[in-house]
Formats: sequence, C-alpha cells, structure tokens
Amino acid sequence: MSLFDRFTKKENKTFAPSSVLPAIIETLNQAGYKAQRDTDVCVVYDDDGLYCYFWYSERDPEFLLAQVCFQRETIPTGSELLLHQVCAKVNASQKAGKAYIDEKGDLMLTVEALIPSGSPIDRLALHMAKALAAATAFFYFTYRDLTGDKTE
Repeated sequence: MSLFDRFTKKENKTFAPSSVLPAIIETLNQAGYKAQRDTDVCVVYDDDGLYCYFWYSERDPEFLLAQVCFQRETIPTGSELLLHQVCAKVNASQKAGKAYIDEKGDLMLTVEALIPSGSPIDRLALHMAKALAAATAFFYFTYRDLTGDKTE
C-alpha cells in the first residue's frame, strides 16, 4: 500500500444484509433517537414525538427507505387539491425527500437511498433521518405558506 493510499482510502465497513437494521438501530440510538425493531424489515424511531420508520429487506439488499406517515384525519385541511399542491412544491424543492398522498389519502414523506456495496450504513442512516426531518419541516412550512396559516 502506498503512502498516498493510507491517507486517502477510508475504511468502509462492508455490511451483510442481516446487519443493516441492527446497525441503523445502534446508530440512531447513539444519536439520541429512540430506535427499536418493529418488524423483520422495519425500524421505528422517535424524532421529537414524530414516529419515523426505516424499511429494509434482504430480498432487495441495495434499497433503504426512511418514511413518516400522517393519517388523513390528522391533516387540518379538507382540500385534497391543496395537499397535492403542497406535495408538488415539496417534491420540486427537496432533493432527497419526497411527499405524496397514498391510496388511502394519507400523507407520506419518504427518503430513499440505494446502498452500494461497502457503504457506511451508520452515516447513511443519520443523513436519511436528517433529510426526512427536513422534508417534514419543509412540508409544514410550505403548507402554512400556501394556506396563510401562521399558527405553530
């Protein structure tokens, strides 16, 4: 190994698909989130009272999804069109986070990532959690901006 390689190559922990969710739980807990295993493909964590999820399946080992869902009845508007407008503005402005209305009418905010072999799962999970929080905050900022609602 050359001297140059010693300083430029970073040691990436390679991961086995079975270790992805446990690594995410450990990383999120170290960062102060209260993460725990929900199902065999899901981790739930608390982000200041907002329950968010990481979804990962060994059947699709290169895909990781962070998600938060708001049930339709918790969103203070009766206008489906307004929600779609807010989602469109969020999607146009956010690079990582996406917002959409699912088939039940619930609001979904997601951050998706492809995991190349050798990727550091710990840093990726933290970046995804922060991107999801930013997308959620941006959704509410955009919603208040479009509705003129200035309440917190």
